Amino acid sequence: MAVRSPNIFDKKYYVDLMNKQVLFTSDQDLYTDTRTRGIVTSFASDQKVFFDKFVVAMIKMGQLNVSTGGQGEIRAKCSMRNKDKLLVDVVEGLEKTLAAAF
Repeated sequence: MAVRSPNIFDKKYYVDLMNKQVLFTSDQDLYTDTRTRGIVTSFASDQKVFFDKFVVAMIKMGQLNVSTGGQGEIRAKCSMRNKDKLLVDVVEGLEKTLAAAF
């Protein structure tokens, strides 16, 4: 969802972050937060660094064990695990929230 190059996989997303031209405030936080600002800056200034780190991240993600079926969970809040909730409860809660929003 890069503004500068929406159909090309490149470093422009990070350039957009530095120029405050992203769609979501959660994305913008990557640049405004001092803990991740250096990463954004390095990716924006050097596409090779971005590509190299992206390859490593994809390899790591490919090595994760994916929970399937009833082994996984859909989190009600992305930042924390559900406490003793059945998957059905979470999905029903999300459906109600979405229905109320529209």
